[in-house]
Amino acid sequence: LNVWQMLLEYPIAFGVLGLAGLTWKMKNQHAGLIIGFVIACAARWFCSTLAGIVFWGDFTNGTWAAITYSIGYNASYMVPECVICVILGLLMGKRLVSELRKVK
Repeated sequence: LNVWQMLLEYPIAFGVLGLAGLTWKMKNQHAGLIIGFVIACAARWFCSTLAGIVFWGDFTNGTWAAITYSIGYNASYMVPECVICVILGLLMGKRLVSELRKVK
């Protein structure tokens, strides 16, 4: 639609996934890994939901409130994506944490 929509839905929404790294120095690094995944997924969901409300709300044809539609639509694929990330994080966590410790 315009440059603001493109920025919010792509570089900003995917850029906030970097927030997953905020918790890498937690004492319990396995918990930090999971918390980081959830924070990053929630931040991306927020950006996409905001874009849906602001830029795509007119496409609901009045059958849904823009906020309800955007929350539901974005949650429909981002919640499973977050669950998959957490499961993979738990399965690969030990190796991932040991690799992160090497990077310090």
